[in-house]
Amino acid sequence: MFGMGIGELVLIFVITLIVFGPEKLPSVVRTVGKLARDLKRTTTELTETIQREMDIDEIKTTLDLPAEVRRNVRSIVLPPDEVARRKKEKLKEIEGKKMKQAEKEPASVADEATPATEGKETEEEIDE
Repeated sequence: MFGMGIGELVLIFVITLIVFGPEKLPSVVRTVGKLARDLKRTTTELTETIQREMDIDEIKTTLDLPAEVRRNVRSIVLPPDEVARRKKEKLKEIEGKKMKQAEKEPASVADEATPATEGKETEEEIDE
């Protein structure tokens, strides 16, 4: 107990007996016991309160997670004008590839493709 041995506890008991006397010793021991119990109860309550506050902070950060995610998503998602610009660039790139393909293929194969089909393929490729 508190790094004290039996000899030290006996010494403290003897000094307490000399200072307070045999008549008051039981009431002093009772008072010290109550103080020790109250001290233990107070430290336990304080520990529980601190633990509860830490849990509340953890809960708050967990509940605040969606706000942080929203901020991160906003920084990741492109603005509409940037999306439109990139879409136009992609359309030009696809049209350029199709033009090169058309130049390499014979004219009869190029005539078989319909404009409606080409538009659908282009939109699908851009969305990917």
